[in-house]
Amino acid sequence: MNKTKIRKISGMLVALFLAVMLLMTTPVRAATLSHSITPVSGGNTIITVTVTNGAGDLLDVDAIIDQIQVTLCNLTHCGDLASLATPTVEVTGSYGYGYGYQIPAGGYDYGYGYGYGAAAEAVTIIFTWTLPLPDGYYNLSSQLGATESEFSEFFVGPACVDLDGDGYGNPQYNMSGCTYSDIPDCNDGDDTVYPGAPQLCDGKNNNCSDPDWPTIPSDEIDKDRDGYVECTPWVGINASILGGGDCNDSDAAIHPNATEICDDGIDNNCNGLIDCLDPECVSDPACIVRRSSGGRSRLAAPVQADEEHEETWGLWDLGSLNAGTRYRFDGEFHFTDLIFRSISTSRDYSDVWLKISKIQKPGRIPTPNGLIYSYFELSYSSLDNYGIEEIGFDLRVSKQWAEANGIFPEKVIAYRFNGFSWDELRLDYTETDNDYYYFRIYSKGLSYYAVAGLPLNVWDLLDSVDGYYSGLKDFSSVMERIAVYYR
Repeated sequence: MNKTKIRKISGMLVALFLAVMLLMTTPVRAATLSHSITPVSGGNTIITVTVTNGAGDLLDVDAIIDQIQVTLCNLTHCGDLASLATPTVEVTGSYGYGYGYQIPAGGYDYGYGYGYGAAAEAVTIIFTWTLPLPDGYYNLSSQLGATESEFSEFFVGPACVDLDGDGYGNPQYNMSGCTYSDIPDCNDGDDTVYPGAPQLCDGKNNNCSDPDWPTIPSDEIDKDRDGYVECTPWVGINASILGGGDCNDSDAAIHPNATEICDDGIDNNCNGLIDCLDPECVSDPACIVRRSSGGRSRLAAPVQADEEHEETWGLWDLGSLNAGTRYRFDGEFHFTDLIFRSISTSRDYSDVWLKISKIQKPGRIPTPNGLIYSYFELSYSSLDNYGIEEIGFDLRVSKQWAEANGIFPEKVIAYRFNGFSWDELRLDYTETDNDYYYFRIYSKGLSYYAVAGLPLNVWDLLDSVDGYYSGLKDFSSVMERIAVYYR
């Protein structure tokens, strides 16, 4: 044999050797992976992984059994499925030598050498795991070589697990039967927290769809630690939060129910009213507006030539009145025994005038109870009774008249005519001098006023004397008072 033929034969052997080696290093060609999962809640879940090679393709069963990687994961960790349970492995179809069989359980390396060659028909390798899985979410991934892979997700448990009943399922379980099957709940223990939920004032982020979830909204955090948050109404259960509506959450002295400081220009109690506009400040000295010019009183010309019909009156220029402000007016008694002293209104008014006239009783109205001291008519411009919250007057009653009629100061009564009858007004006895008893009258409207007195009888006198129940012990005091009022 010449050298040329030897070289040709050697080249053919080398080529054949290389071809065989190539075949041996290519255990799988055109193999496909598939999963089949039968979840069983409270029982054994069946997981099947199938490897299939088409007819005419090369297949090394032992290599596939050795190389396949199957991984099972839940929401917290992953593991090699082979470490959890040993599968059964079944090979079907003829390959190479033309026979098929089932490989018994016991491991991946079964010692069956198939060699290499073209399959007469499709060959299938089936791996089956049967194992109990707790209810919840799982995913299964299979990998064979560098190119073949398969991924599946499944749930073990009911078709919908919605623990808080808000329609959004628990992502750890099956959500296919939930109202919103494709959107998981971010907190399945709270029915106020779910995707798209309205934001409540409760100290938590209710909307799972918020990019900042679960960060608590800023207005639901008590930043100044005064017990109040900015949002309102507060519906949370945090014991350290007293309520919402804090209008300045950077100052612990400003919050709902705080004491309103009436002259600092701040809404301390967060009710939207600052200083004197706040009802808490009605009686505060800082909010009593004093006007010394109020009270231009003068004697009018006689109504008739007869002096007994002469009219006396006082005129007050109140100027502008702001709603919620209590105005106090300085003035002195001049020609009438009733003078204007204070007013507060629920509306704004401008260019307000008030006139107090001492008059005779109009014939068309009834006479109030008691012995009449005087009648007054209160008239006005740019004002109405609907806007008056409270109006105050100072009254003086002649001591000479009271003593002449047996009337004690506590028996003086003030009335206002309501259009049909007389209403008794609040009247406080304030002081006395040599000539007059002085009173403060409070009313809610203007009209005809009357001042009267109820003469005391002996029983009133007895009742007013200290030690009345001691019988004759203070009889001398009783007689002295009777002597004064019934001389």
